[in-house]
Amino acid sequence: MATSDLPPKEKLVMTHGYGGSIIMFWPIMRELAQDYHLIMFDILGMGSSSRPKFKIENEHEANEFLVDSIEKWRQAIGIL
Repeated sequence: MATSDLPPKEKLVMTHGYGGSIIMFWPIMRELAQDYHLIMFDILGMGSSSRPKFKIENEHEANEFLVDSIEKWRQAIGIL
């Protein structure tokens, strides 16, 4: 069966916890990629991501900033 005849793989979006990096998924990437189209990203300021300057006053503002950046990324690449 040709690759073009295969059904498209389901997308699997992965990121890490605070202070982490997607490199932590290295041991399982190959196995997951057999069944899924992997989409991985580093959270802003962590791993290999950019380090934008931002001023926060409290934990709530930090969470809002990070969640907003992930939401903008999701919309930009067209994940529903």
